[in-house]
Amino acid sequence: MAAKILLVDDDKDLRDSVQEILKPSGYLLVEAADCEKALSLLASEKFDLILLDITLPDKSGFRVLEFLKENHVASKVIVITGTVGFGNEIKSATLGARDYITKPYDPDYLLKSIEHVLSDRSRTNLKLQIIKAGDFIKSTPTGDLDMNASKQGLAQIAATGTDLQDYTILID
Repeated sequence: MAAKILLVDDDKDLRDSVQEILKPSGYLLVEAADCEKALSLLASEKFDLILLDITLPDKSGFRVLEFLKENHVASKVIVITGTVGFGNEIKSATLGARDYITKPYDPDYLLKSIEHVLSDRSRTNLKLQIIKAGDFIKSTPTGDLDMNASKQGLAQIAATGTDLQDYTILID
């Protein structure tokens, strides 16, 4: 049986593109353009996976993550957002998100992330925080290393170190 996925994003073009990406894989996609619609759907239906934007017109996508946690809803979540920031990534993971993908994203990466999260091989211990080189190594539009942006990304990681006290393991 195909996995049932809830896509929560106010960008219609993005929802259409995700629909095209997922169509060949046979996933059943349900769309919500705002937080209230998403919460209404989550109160009445079960989803195997939620693709969630953090920046929504009515409320933050974090409200959806809080709802899932408060109501012990077992849906898996991948955050797909244009909101870049290590603090947001940590908050998303703390509230239960299994992956954090920034826009614009590689469609193949999105599909692989969905497959991985749905396969149950994804991290289940939310006390584990993985920092990848891609979290702070940034490149210019031409593909060259952007040293200033990379230094800023690394500084953000270092600055949030005190927020990591709840994590039992940090892997570089």
